[in-house]
Amino acid sequence: MDYACEVLYGIDFSVSPMLETIAAGFPATWELVSDLGALSSTPDAQTFLEEDGFLREATAFYGTLCPDYQPLLESLIESDALQLETVPQLLAGGATKVTNGRLHVTIRSYDDLSLAVGAMHEFGHALYASCSNASDTVRYPIYETHAIGGSLLCLDAMEAFFRERAGGDEHGAYLTLRYLLQPLDNLYHGLIRSRLSAEIFTSPDSFSPRDIARRYLELSLTLVDDTGYSPDYQMLLGARWMNSSSLFQNPFSDISCVLAAVNAVSLWRDQQAGGDAVTRYNALVQTPIPDIPYADYCLRMGLPDLTDPASCEGLDDFLAGRLTALTGELSGEE
Repeated sequence: MDYACEVLYGIDFSVSPMLETIAAGFPATWELVSDLGALSSTPDAQTFLEEDGFLREATAFYGTLCPDYQPLLESLIESDALQLETVPQLLAGGATKVTNGRLHVTIRSYDDLSLAVGAMHEFGHALYASCSNASDTVRYPIYETHAIGGSLLCLDAMEAFFRERAGGDEHGAYLTLRYLLQPLDNLYHGLIRSRLSAEIFTSPDSFSPRDIARRYLELSLTLVDDTGYSPDYQMLLGARWMNSSSLFQNPFSDISCVLAAVNAVSLWRDQQAGGDAVTRYNALVQTPIPDIPYADYCLRMGLPDLTDPASCEGLDDFLAGRLTALTGELSGEE
């Protein structure tokens, strides 16, 4: 497994201890996300944005990170390189790729919030493709750091937008909470899937389909005693993931995304503390990824060293504090 992760994603250290470091590093966050996770995927019928108007505002949000980003993204939304699709919830998502030197961005959404989340995520990918002119030889987890990091570094702007456009502070706080839960729910379930894929590929003959679904439930319970979902639903999540393309067509891709999410949360925490996170994010976006070991690249760019058990220190308190503040506002508790 370690060899496959190094070849596919440039992760040049033992993966299993790193996953355990992350699992042990966010106890309060797992508790909150497991309780609130259903909010991250519940469709919201309220219309609060106009499609083209929001996309232009989103370019301005990224422009607060670097003035060059806004015109780059404006040229994207004015071109045929951006494709927007309204789809059933299970088909929602997005993709950014460069084919024959041309950028193509697709955002598939099922309600206004999923469009906002998808646009902010794919714009982060598009900026790297536009700014770096890179021909990468290693698929680092940094790809997803561009997208998740950008979404979180723009969260203050998104929160102000939600509170202004969505009918007041209460619904604005609700939408902000749901926006934040998207990357955190991916971190939570991505960690479960990562630990499970490590077990499956280590002993592939030991797992029947039902074993995989059951093990998904068991691993979710190791993070928190009560997942917030029924056991049958958790097993359904495991079965659905097992039948998706990620397990066999893109093995260990969840591990790469989990690393990226921790990178992004670290940048966001540093930004909120008044640090130089935006400068470091811009360096990530604007610099082609070099063909050096991933751990060395993280050291160079000031990202967490997840081979160190203390690397997640402070991140759990930060995330739990933000989630608790938003849920407290919704429940009327200060």
